[in-house]
Amino acid sequence: INLEANAIWSYNESPNDHTLFLYLIDGNLAADEALEQFEEQACAILMSSSSDKTAPNDQVQVKAGPHGVRFFLIAAKPLHEAVSWGGPIVMNTREELDLAFEELEKGTFIKHARPKML
Repeated sequence: INLEANAIWSYNESPNDHTLFLYLIDGNLAADEALEQFEEQACAILMSSSSDKTAPNDQVQVKAGPHGVRFFLIAAKPLHEAVSWGGPIVMNTREELDLAFEELEKGTFIKHARPKML
């Protein structure tokens, strides 16, 4: 999403049980309730569902900074899975994380599909 300087943009297409994620690519934006706290580029903003379940959809409102902003928004139902994080790798358990680093050292971490026979 690209916004001109100081533009305000609203999004209300996400059901209340979804989580929203904004990733700021360039410029700065405010996503707080008062639209006053500006975040800088390369920033991720995670927004959980509203506690107000009377409205069918959450509304997110952002304001571009004085030089505009470029960001993307992802909205999805949360998986509610465990997260085990280690540097650049994220898995569900510590055991999976250990195995991933072991495979990374062996050069077998990335699996390649076998070519299909014609």
